[in-house]
Amino acid sequence: MFQNRLWLFFWIALFLSTVEVGMEYRAHLRGWSSPLFGKANSLGERGSGAALPAARVYGPTADFPFRSRIVDAEKGERITRIWIASASYAQDDYQPPAKIFPVRLEERLTASGASVQVLNASQAGWGIRTNIDMLRDMAPIWRPDIAILYQGSADIGQLISAYLAAEETQSIENDERDLNDDATPAQPNWTVRFVESTTVYSILKGYVSAWIATTRVLSDELPPEAFDVLEKRIAAFIVACRAAGVIPVLSTFATSHHRKDLGNFPSDVTTMIFKYNLHLSLLGWVDTVEKFNRLMFRMAQEYDVPLVDVDAAFPDDAQLFRDYIHFSPEGHERVASTVAQGLREAALIPSSDPLSEKGDQIE
Repeated sequence: MFQNRLWLFFWIALFLSTVEVGMEYRAHLRGWSSPLFGKANSLGERGSGAALPAARVYGPTADFPFRSRIVDAEKGERITRIWIASASYAQDDYQPPAKIFPVRLEERLTASGASVQVLNASQAGWGIRTNIDMLRDMAPIWRPDIAILYQGSADIGQLISAYLAAEETQSIENDERDLNDDATPAQPNWTVRFVESTTVYSILKGYVSAWIATTRVLSDELPPEAFDVLEKRIAAFIVACRAAGVIPVLSTFATSHHRKDLGNFPSDVTTMIFKYNLHLSLLGWVDTVEKFNRLMFRMAQEYDVPLVDVDAAFPDDAQLFRDYIHFSPEGHERVASTVAQGLREAALIPSSDPLSEKGDQIE
């Protein structure tokens, strides 16, 4: 009897280990860090800007840490270099590089006669503070002229944890002290860190969390203090850009569903939202995104910064998203079109070919 139980535990452990190895490799290929395969090549590795072999078209590589068309660090004359500061929305490892909006933006602008290069400085899980760190660190090497901030749910998720999670009551204002502060909180022991780093744990935790969220009483709004933090982060991005000699451009955040859709959110969308959020209701999410976008408009006006209204380009277009916040290939095309149009309207990119400009109108 005891031996049979041992065999049962052995086969369970073997099954879970096999699943974990496969999922770890899949996650590694999608750019996530893995305890088995280490770190995938990413912006976190800080490319040196060395010359690159011509055979590879898109990064990231060891020397070109951007998921966009590979260029040399040395910028040619009369080239406008555009920096995309974002997260998984722009990195999007679920799409081939040729389909994501930073690459399509460069191709659209180039086709209309503009001399541009787009550097996709985006990675899954990054918020505005990490975008600022990357810009400060890498702008002297890559010398962007324009930096477009496209952020939203990553920072909102951080603030949900800080202000609505009872177990995390410490004030997040302490975390906004100085973006160069190296202080780090105490870490759990190595066994806890290893288990939590596995892909199986991450997936199971996400789906269990989504189920738990549907059984709880959730908040319908973030407190005003959370938006004060967002304002500080956006202001810090603008200041960092100007300190580096870069023109900042803000953007609103687009989602697949809106206030009018409350009560009719598809189950896969609600599952995706609650996988990473146990505290804010669907109404709360809609309300927070609306306030976030209004904040972007206000900050653009107060700091005299151009703004691209990406959200307005998706009034009722859920089919252009693959989930609540990530785009389908057609959605990426719509974003590229909207950003290209916005840059021209702000006179940041010349409109040299009126016929090509018509192609950049929102379909």
